[in-house]
Amino acid sequence: MYSFIESQKGSKGLLYENNLYRLQKNNKNGTSRWVCTNRKCSSSLTLKKEKIYKVRGIHKHNNVRRSLSITNVVKEIREEVCINVSKPITQIYNETVSQYVNRITLLFFLYRYYI
Repeated sequence: MYSFIESQKGSKGLLYENNLYRLQKNNKNGTSRWVCTNRKCSSSLTLKKEKIYKVRGIHKHNNVRRSLSITNVVKEIREEVCINVSKPITQIYNETVSQYVNRITLLFFLYRYYI
């Protein structure tokens, strides 16, 4: 299972097995080649019809340390800062993190209650 994410610079990224990939090229045959964002790493993967078709190479470096949910929270904070320029960044941060903690707490409660 993989996820598309937006990088800090606004480009499209692909998160697969806690490794981050960037799009290298779209091929004429409909596949797309994604390479590891660590420039020293030669690992890559190929998507075909939105499914992972091939994975090449072995990562010889640490994986991405942020989870997808944390990456999304950071994105929310950045977007909110750009929209509400008059609002203090610390207030935006505190509100967004508080909402995230509330969501996680609710999910944890539902998980414990229903399982």
